[in-house]
Amino acid sequence: MRFKKICNEAVCSFTITANGPLMIADGSSNRTDPSKPDTCFLTGTVDGERVYVIPGSSIKGVVRGYVEDMLGKEKTEMLFGSEKPAIKSKVSFYDAFADMSTVKTDIRYNTAISAIGQNAVNGSLNSVEALVKGSFPAKLTVKNAEEKELLYILKALRALDTGELCIGGRKSRGYGLVNINDFSLRLFGGYDNDLKPVMLAEFDDVRTAISSLESGALSLHTEVLYE
Repeated sequence: MRFKKICNEAVCSFTITANGPLMIADGSSNRTDPSKPDTCFLTGTVDGERVYVIPGSSIKGVVRGYVEDMLGKEKTEMLFGSEKPAIKSKVSFYDAFADMSTVKTDIRYNTAISAIGQNAVNGSLNSVEALVKGSFPAKLTVKNAEEKELLYILKALRALDTGELCIGGRKSRGYGLVNINDFSLRLFGGYDNDLKPVMLAEFDDVRTAISSLESGALSLHTEVLYE
């Protein structure tokens, strides 16, 4: 199914700032290269420069998990899409590339502990490139959202900011705590005669946006969205 028309659109930008060690593994193994840690932070390329990145899929996974706990699987699939039945996602998450001037990394060493003897397991020592400081400008958009759908997406961002949710790997070791800064939400309701988007509301604080949705002060127009 696809959208018949766009009734509303939310454009949300924010900065993910590490509040402790953060690890987004690049998926490769460097154990045969002694000059590199066993696990490196994921990178991309921007204008020819190597840049640390939090993929949109990682942000989506955290947000979707939170929303599903609140709304249930069926309603979450109507928001995030599904393959069977084929439903178009209302939400788009973009890769968040680090501002490299803010980045600091550290090599951390871990070893597995035997559950029986409570001693270090031989050969289990590994090194990890952890990001301990850094900011990642991020963005997501939501088309044809209902008030409750947008509400729980924003609550997921707030939960990241408060430490209720973490992002990335090694969460059980205390990794993945972040803050959400530089928040901006712009809500548009269709287009005018000149095909320019009509602004419904604008917020620079996630808590204010959540309060407006919870109180009913902010109403999003939706119709039959799919064909």
